[in-house]
Amino acid sequence: MTSYKIVIPTYERTKVLIKKTLKVLEDSKIDPRLVYIFVDDKAQKIKYEQALENNKYNRNIIIGKRGLTNISNFIVDYFPTGERLVAMDDDITGLYKLDNQNKLKRVNNFKQILHKGFKLLEEKKLQLFGFYPVANAYFMQTKKVQPGGINTGLSFIYGAFYGFINDKSLRFYKSTQYKNDYHYSILSYLKYGGVLRFDKLTFKSTIYAKGGNNAAGRTIEKENECAARLQKKYPDLVTFHTKKDGRNQIKFLKQTHSS
Repeated sequence: MTSYKIVIPTYERTKVLIKKTLKVLEDSKIDPRLVYIFVDDKAQKIKYEQALENNKYNRNIIIGKRGLTNISNFIVDYFPTGERLVAMDDDITGLYKLDNQNKLKRVNNFKQILHKGFKLLEEKKLQLFGFYPVANAYFMQTKKVQPGGINTGLSFIYGAFYGFINDKSLRFYKSTQYKNDYHYSILSYLKYGGVLRFDKLTFKSTIYAKGGNNAAGRTIEKENECAARLQKKYPDLVTFHTKKDGRNQIKFLKQTHSS
């Protein structure tokens, strides 16, 4: 089976990490040697080492950089080109599949799904895969998908949980830091001709959670500025509409594989 490493950027959320993402990995029998936890500085490293003293996932606690954009680029640079990586937020509570009754059911083949993701990337010569971004059975059942429940055009790969083959030419940018997952999806699509999304699989986490690497300075206004920059830079790929809460919701215009 395809080998990969799991990377978890986290900040000031030891209890969340242990209760959620690490619990998912433990339940799925993920080898602790494959799990890398990235923190901001020496003080954070000490704090996480103490919190994880009796946890088997305490082997690789790495000092990176502060802020989601910085830590994301640090992770890209930390591993060699071509390394298969799975990035997870610290508050993932499970991976779910839309079943034949159009209900979400927690999957028990977590490792096999990740292996399948990388296998499909290699077969289709793509670089990035992810899952349906909203754990909503109704939306998922009405989504048009290719055979096998996947899409390989331009899809939004939600940055809370995704797999990728490390490519140091694809970066994360502060100018779009609150829409970095949209931007990264576009960059991978433009370079490789598509991204791969499992539209019958989704995961649960906390959207706009307090704390963590991406919370500092986040406002609706700053999110909207990032959305506007993406629309200006990629007018043939990006549009958006304003939601009731005032957020500009990005929508990709081009949905088919570019090749």
